Amino acid sequence: MAAGVYFGPPEICQLTWCFAKVPLRDPALLGRLSGAASRRLDDFDGQHFSNLAWGFSTLLVADAPLFAQLEGACSDRVVAFGPQELANTAWAFATVPQPAPVLFEEISIEVRRRPGSLGPQHLANSLWASAKAGRGDRPLFEALAAGARRRSPELNPEHLTAAAWACAAFEDGAAPRSCKRCGFYDAPLLEALARAALRKLPEFAPRGLAGMSWAFATLGNPGEAEDRLLAEAVAEAAAGRARELNGRDAAAVVWAVATLQLQQAPLLEAVGAACEGGALGLAGLGAKELGGFAWGLGRAAASGAQAHPALLEAIACNVDETLLPALRGDCCASRPLDQRALAMLARALGALGLLRPLWELLDCLLTAEADLSADLASALIAAATQHGQQAREARLWQRLAASPRAVGLRAELLAVAPVRGAAAGLVSAGPHAGVAVDAAYGARTYERETHALQYVLAHAPAGDAAAVLAAVDEFCASRRCWMKLAGGEKAAVLETVACACEPELILEVGCYIGYSAVRLAAAARAWGGRVISMELDPFVACAARGIIRHAGLAESAEVWVGHSEQLIGRLENQGPMVGLAFFDQRGSRFCEDLERLERLGLLGERALVVADNVLKPGAPAFLWHVCAAGGPFETRVVPLRDFGSVGVEDWVSVSRSRPRRQRSSAAKQRWVPPRAVLELDREADAMRWRSIDGHVSPQEWREFSRHMEAALAQAGVRPQMATDEELHSWLASAVSRRIVKK
Repeated sequence: MAAGVYFGPPEICQLTWCFAKVPLRDPALLGRLSGAASRRLDDFDGQHFSNLAWGFSTLLVADAPLFAQLEGACSDRVVAFGPQELANTAWAFATVPQPAPVLFEEISIEVRRRPGSLGPQHLANSLWASAKAGRGDRPLFEALAAGARRRSPELNPEHLTAAAWACAAFEDGAAPRSCKRCGFYDAPLLEALARAALRKLPEFAPRGLAGMSWAFATLGNPGEAEDRLLAEAVAEAAAGRARELNGRDAAAVVWAVATLQLQQAPLLEAVGAACEGGALGLAGLGAKELGGFAWGLGRAAASGAQAHPALLEAIACNVDETLLPALRGDCCASRPLDQRALAMLARALGALGLLRPLWELLDCLLTAEADLSADLASALIAAATQHGQQAREARLWQRLAASPRAVGLRAELLAVAPVRGAAAGLVSAGPHAGVAVDAAYGARTYERETHALQYVLAHAPAGDAAAVLAAVDEFCASRRCWMKLAGGEKAAVLETVACACEPELILEVGCYIGYSAVRLAAAARAWGGRVISMELDPFVACAARGIIRHAGLAESAEVWVGHSEQLIGRLENQGPMVGLAFFDQRGSRFCEDLERLERLGLLGERALVVADNVLKPGAPAFLWHVCAAGGPFETRVVPLRDFGSVGVEDWVSVSRSRPRRQRSSAAKQRWVPPRAVLELDREADAMRWRSIDGHVSPQEWREFSRHMEAALAQAGVRPQMATDEELHSWLASAVSRRIVKK
């Protein structure tokens, strides 16, 4: 091989290709080939460039100097590349990965200039490469998607999986705080991919089944067309081939089936049997895969299904033998933790009753002094509270109080009951230097909420609820800052509903800083009612507790910390059923939380359900559900201005449960919204995530609100509107019917 340095471009590339095919990863040989190629790049043509890059990337040899040279040389000559060379070069640079913005821009221009020249394999590989590189190049994606739609019948299973994965993984300027990937949602393309995949499903490898299910679940709940048929068929095929699945594939399919809310029992039984028989292992799964797998099982358990004992044992073993050692290593090396995955895993372990591994995970994170994200801390606090682990809960609150993000909230964080009752030696007042929160997830600060609390404490007399609410209004007006509050006209609607039905127990999902909780609790005190408000973020929850306590309502309103999927079940132990539910969280969760309340029998007879922001940014699937003719609910919608958003229309919906005899037979079954409604749900979610990062102007909100109203009508969602007077009359009839029934 010493003479290899004298080889010309064809020989260099042919040798690299051969090594990649074997594969043979000989550092010395590859080093010589790299050196020879570097000296002869001026003599390379498009095929040589793409073959060399393909070979090194296939071998996962990240030769940064070579790829840097290749980027410059390819960028200058990409206009002469053929379709195969364009696709292979893009694939190679995305696989290494090697940042190559100039090269990808040149490839994008060429692909868009001659879209009809790319074959099925070129289209699939180019889609995959563009998504993998994280380019967010929508014009390129649209051009490739159009080609893939036309040639979808020619795509083989591997290409179909690559194209679907690319759509799900596409990042269009991922939001820094929300860290939410919305994907590239092209309904005609997804239908075409689903049709082609259904015809070729027996040819799919297990990895392909997992990839397709993950992609369609990530892109959102499919409607009633081919994509839903595909999701169901993939779940059935995976169940039939469970013994061929590896742990990662099984985790992807189980997570996807749970996310799409498909029938889980056959798949989980088959996967459990494969695990019990030794054909399937979970030992190698990382936090993300294990969290998704366990969460899928937890969803099934929440619906009353029994988890296979072998799967529970395998999850516990993975936590002990794989996850915790890796977690300790990451903490010792100060590497960022995947806190989103750990939060999902923590919630799942609690749902499955796997308490020993859950406490081991919690103790490991506390010992390592990790700076916990709000989501992960919330999951752990909810579990510790539910299972009476007061010492652990106290340590969690201490850890949050020591976080740099807790400035201004430390007193409230340390005022939590378990912390007050803990031994004095447990309480630490100063910040610590622990493992940092991943910069892409969870690293938000709380200046706005902290300043709102401080303003209330300084400007409102203690024990005066009306003054507290006025102080929050003044704070928002004086700082010209928007806060997610149901104030103004919305507050009047909410108070009207509460006073009309005088419920013993009011549930609020989405507490934020406690503005609505104060208003509801102040009203409910007149008839002896109380409020339970759920808040995911423990920092925000403490600000809310401070405001509620200052209003003198600590005995009438309590704030539960955790995700609604963890907390709603705890309402079974609260005595009276929920008489009024107020949804003020993410609109795409309204349906799921309402369904959980119904399934657990927690809603009182003819309870009222109020939902905010059902137009801006919207809750299309929820509106479709509660406004359906002959459905389980009767609904009125009040149009009004969004609080703090001048001139932007929003809707508040008020729903009451219909007696079962008044429901149509179809309404007694679980309905799946039509595709048009689900697509609007995606739009609403995407707009919501954009707004989290402050990327939506007032004019954009006005335009979006008008668009959502028109699109809902076109999709068949035409709620019955009500003025204030009409709402009062409707509520009066609801209350009188309840009195007559009693």
